[in-house]
Amino acid sequence: SLVVYAKVLDDHNGWFEFLPARNFDDPRLAPGVQSTDSYLPPRAPHRFTVDGGDSFDNWNGADLVRSRVASLGVKWNHDIGGGWSLANNLKYADNRTDWSTGAVIFPVPLGDFANYILTNTFGPPFAGTFNFYDRRTGTLLATVQSFSGFDHTVTYNNLPNQQALQDGILTQAALNSHNRARELMEQLSVTKELETMSFTIGGYFARSDVTAGGGGSGFGLSPIENQPQLFDITLTTPGGAVQQVTSPEGFTGVGTTPVGFPSDAVQTQISAFFGHNWKFASDWTLDWGVRYEHMKISGGNSPGTSVLPLAGGLDGDPDTLYDNIIQTFLPKLRYSGSLNFANYTAALARKVGESQLLYVRYSDGKKAPDLAYYQGLNSPQLIATADPVPQHIQQFELGYRYADERLSLSASPFYSRLSDIGTVQNATDDVGVFYTLPVLYSRTETLGVELDAAYRFSKRFDVHSVITLQNPKSKDVRVWQVGAPIRSDDAIVATPDGVADNNPKVMANTTLTVR
Repeated sequence: SLVVYAKVLDDHNGWFEFLPARNFDDPRLAPGVQSTDSYLPPRAPHRFTVDGGDSFDNWNGADLVRSRVASLGVKWNHDIGGGWSLANNLKYADNRTDWSTGAVIFPVPLGDFANYILTNTFGPPFAGTFNFYDRRTGTLLATVQSFSGFDHTVTYNNLPNQQALQDGILTQAALNSHNRARELMEQLSVTKELETMSFTIGGYFARSDVTAGGGGSGFGLSPIENQPQLFDITLTTPGGAVQQVTSPEGFTGVGTTPVGFPSDAVQTQISAFFGHNWKFASDWTLDWGVRYEHMKISGGNSPGTSVLPLAGGLDGDPDTLYDNIIQTFLPKLRYSGSLNFANYTAALARKVGESQLLYVRYSDGKKAPDLAYYQGLNSPQLIATADPVPQHIQQFELGYRYADERLSLSASPFYSRLSDIGTVQNATDDVGVFYTLPVLYSRTETLGVELDAAYRFSKRFDVHSVITLQNPKSKDVRVWQVGAPIRSDDAIVATPDGVADNNPKVMANTTLTVR
C-alpha cells in the first residue's frame, strides 16, 4: 500500500500566563486578581531596528504566536511474502513560529532598580522625577524621585490594585522571536513473522536545520490590572527639562534589550532498533525492544550585543530616551557535540478469555537535551565546559483492556519519572548585558491513570473518549537567585518539592467520527 499525506497550518495562539499569587506553600491569587485576568500587553504596533539601524522588524501584540506548518509524507507498506514485510515512512516538514506577544510579565515594586536598568534609565544621567501617566486619559498615576540615578523613591501613588502589591506594577517585555525548523525524517523497517513470534529490525534517520532569533522590540511597564495599557513615562531633570522615556506606543529600549539572540543549529539523528514479539503460551505474550541513538549537533549562537553610539538615537533627538541606545548582535560563537545512548522497553501480557487482556510494561530511555540548552552556549567558557546530559525517562505501567464488537475499554495506571531536566536561566548584569547562567537539573515524578473508552454505534458512527488523571511532582528543583545586577552575587537556591508546573492534573478529549 502507498499513502501520500500532507499538512498545512497557519494559526495564531496565545501562551500560558502567570498571575500574582501569595503563599509559596499553598499558592492563592493575590487580592483583587481574578483567574480570568489577562496581563498581556496591548496591541501597540511599532517598528524597531534589529541590528543597529541597518534592518527593521515589526511587533504587534495582536499577532500573539503565529504558527505555520507545511509537511509532506509518504508511507509505503509492502508484503514481500513468506512472512516478510517492509515498511517505509518518509516525511519533510517546514515549521515556523513568529512570536509577537508579552514576556517577563511580573509584579514588582515601582521603585525596584531593575525597572530602570531595563528601561535604560539607571545611573547619574537619569536623576530627577519619573512621571507615570495613564496613556488613555493622561492622568498622573505615580511619581518616583531619584537624586543620583541609582536611588528610586515612590513619592506619589494612585496606582490600581495596590492590595496585591504595595507600589506594585507589571513589567512588560515585547517578545519578538522568529523560529524555523526544516526537518527530514526517514524510517525503514523489515518484519519477519513466524507461527508464534515476530521480529522487526529497522533504522531511523533525521536531520533538522534550525534557526532562531529576535530583536529588541522594547520593554514597558503597566499597572496591575486586567488588559493593561502601558504607562506613558517622562523624566523631569533637576534643570527642568522634560525627557520622553517611552515611545508613542509605550516602550523603552526600542532597538535594544532583545530577549533572544540569533542562533542556528543542525542536528542529525541516526537510530537502529530491534523488536521481538513472542507468544510463548496460549494466553501469554512477551513484547520487548531496544533502540540505539546517535545524535550529533553543531551550531552557533551570538554571545550578546554591542552598543552603537549614536547622538540623539535614531530620531536625532536626545530627549526621546527610548531610542537613544541601539545595539547590534555580536558574531556567533560556534560549537559542536554528540551523544550516544540506548533505550529499551518490555511488556508481558496475558489474555483472559476472548475479550480481556492484562499487561505490565516497563520502559527506560533517554533523549537529547532541549534545544534551549544548546542555544544557551553563548560564551567561550560555556562552550569549553559544555557537558550535555540526556534526559532520563523511566515508566512503569499496568493495564487492563476489554473489547467486543461494539465496545472497547482500557485502564492504565502508571508511574513515570523524568530526571536530568535542564533549566536555562538568563540574567542582566550591571551594564545591561544579557548572559546565560550554568544549567541546573531537576526531576519530575508522576503517578496517574489513563482511561480510554470507545463505542461503535454503527458502521458509520462511533465515539472515542480519553481521560488522564495524574499527580505530577517536582523534585530537587534549584534556581539561580541573581540578586543585585552584578554577576558575582549569583547564587543557587533550592526550592521545596511540590506540584510540577505546566503539568495538568486532568487531560480529556472526546472524538466523534462519522464515515
